[in-house]
Parts: sequence; C-alpha cells; structure tokens
Amino acid sequence: VAYLKYGMGKAAGESGPPEAAVTASTAKKAKPAMQKRQRSTSAKGKKPSTDHAHPRFLSTLKNHTAAVTGLQFSPGGQYLATISLDRTLRLWSMDALEGADHQHQRINIEDGDPVCLRVSADGKYVLVVLDRCNTVQVYGYQKKKGKDGKASRLLKALAEQLHSTATTVVSVDLSSKYVLTCGAEDVRVNLLSLKGELLHSFTTKQLRNNRARFSAAGRLVAVAARTNEVKVWRVEEDRKGNFTGVEKKMQATAQGHQRAVTDLAFVGEDALVTCSLDGTWKVWNVGVRYEQGEDPRCTRTAAVEGFPSFSMLALSPDGRRLALAYASDFAVCTVADGRTVDVVRAAHAGDVECIGWDA
Repeated sequence: VAYLKYGMGKAAGESGPPEAAVTASTAKKAKPAMQKRQRSTSAKGKKPSTDHAHPRFLSTLKNHTAAVTGLQFSPGGQYLATISLDRTLRLWSMDALEGADHQHQRINIEDGDPVCLRVSADGKYVLVVLDRCNTVQVYGYQKKKGKDGKASRLLKALAEQLHSTATTVVSVDLSSKYVLTCGAEDVRVNLLSLKGELLHSFTTKQLRNNRARFSAAGRLVAVAARTNEVKVWRVEEDRKGNFTGVEKKMQATAQGHQRAVTDLAFVGEDALVTCSLDGTWKVWNVGVRYEQGEDPRCTRTAAVEGFPSFSMLALSPDGRRLALAYASDFAVCTVADGRTVDVVRAAHAGDVECIGWDA
C-alpha cells in the first residue's frame, strides 16, 4: 500500500490543506482467487519503480502478506482500513501512515477471502464482503477519549449466499439506510437493510458487472457493466421513508463511451463520473426529468496523456479531484475542467488494484 500527499498543483480558486491518496497493488503471493478478477495489462517495456522516487511519496505499508483487495479511509479521517488475501482486516491510524513503525490493529477474517470493503459514514463500522461464501460481515470501531481507536471483533454477518458461488463480488456500498452488493459473473445487484434483510435483488442482464454505487443520499443506484452503457435505478420509498422497491430510471448511452465502463462514482445526487477502457472519463448530468423520458447528458469528456484505458477511479471527498488508474500508473484530474493535475508512473511493481482518498 503506497501513501502519497498532494499539496501542489491546485486548480485555480482551490484552497485548503494537502490531500492524500492511497493505492494498493497485487502482491507476488496472491492466491489463485485473484486470477478471476478483471485486470488491466501493464505497458510493455516499462520497468516498475522500486524506490518510489516521487516528490510526494510518503510511505509504504508492508504488513500484509498477500494481495491487498480493498482499502478506504474513514470519512472522519480517523483511520485507513485495508483488507487482503492474507485474510486480515487492518486499521491504521493516520499518525501511523507517516511514522516509521506503522502501528496498526489487526483482525483475522475467517470463512473466506475478503474481496471488498466499505466504511460507514460515521466511521463506526467496516463492512467486508467474503468471496467464497458471499457474506457481508460487519466489524466495529470505537475511539476512546485521549486514546487511539480500537477495532472490535466481528459483530455480525448481515447475510449469506447473496450471489452464486461461482461469482466474484466486485463492490459493496453503504448509504444511511441500505447496503448494496454487486456480483460480477452472476450480474446480480442486491439491496439490503442495515439489519441484513434482503430487500430487493435484480440482474443487469449484461455479460459482467464491474461496479455499483449509491448516490450521495442513497436514492440512486448506478451500475457499470461490460458494455459502454451505465444504467441507473431509483430506490423507491413511501411517505414515511419505508422501502417500497427499486425501479430502473435511465441509462447513459448517447455521447457515451466506446468500450466497457470500468468504474463510476456519484458527485452528489445530480452528477456521475465514469471511466472506460476507451481511455476517456466522462461527467454526466443525471439530474434530468427521467419521468418524461430524458436520459443523462454528458457534460464533459477528458483523457490523460499516455493512458490508453482506465481500470478504476476514486473521487475525492469534496468532489473536486478524480484519481484514475491504468496498469501501475495513476493520475489526478480536476472534475470541473478535466485538467490533469499530476501523473505518477510505476507507482507499484504490479497493477494498481484499489485506490482511495483521505477525508
């Protein structure tokens, strides 16, 4: 896991403290289960960097013994959560990221390989999805006054066998009321209550799902599949706020990507950012009158020089910056004007597998 700080090259009119991005790459000791995951192809002839000689590189967290499969900063900035095929969940305090000893808390995960995680908005819970039994596990985090936070053991498993055993769960997301899981090969998307009740399940009818995400308020669900389309559903509730169903509302096709959409993220409730194997990333206005048949409108298309495709993206918490990965490289762009702020070449010896921003 590489930790880098961004305090230079701010766009016009931007201010505030430096931001930080974390990336993780596949380790050499990766288990066979990782072979199922969709991977980008490294550029031929490129020699990976081993000394990370970048002006904003801070440290490498080397405590995992197998491939890192997921990471996220807690929204409040208390810690960084990481999971790995070594079947551990590790919580790193922000001070430990720049320290020499990298002290952290470790929780052993049983019954399967962790493939993705999500931290709750209040930072009190970490959701982990296991690949083998398709279970969503919930772990707790408590912070005592004057002391570092402490991770608890497994609190509960929300649900089991959410997807077929032959599929890979590619993403999990969390809103204030719901949990979302997305399967790759079974192209199934599940919506659960925070208590673990399966509320709705549907398939995208595509060849493969790549990612599913909630909008900021949790009212919209967008799914990127192995096509150039992005489909959007709306979570329906009654006047009392009780769940009533999920209804497909729109899809982004006009002025869309030329190849498969690999990742996406909402900017609030009215905008959506996507990236694709075609080497472009786009901003969509999804605040349209879908009741009258309007589809999302593409408001910006951008690219990064030297990036023939994108494998994933991560939106900064303030929605201003976008980190995009290709092979072992990643770039930082501004959402407002599409400008490339920075490019980090050969950030890892292997392909970037996950990327995230601090609070």
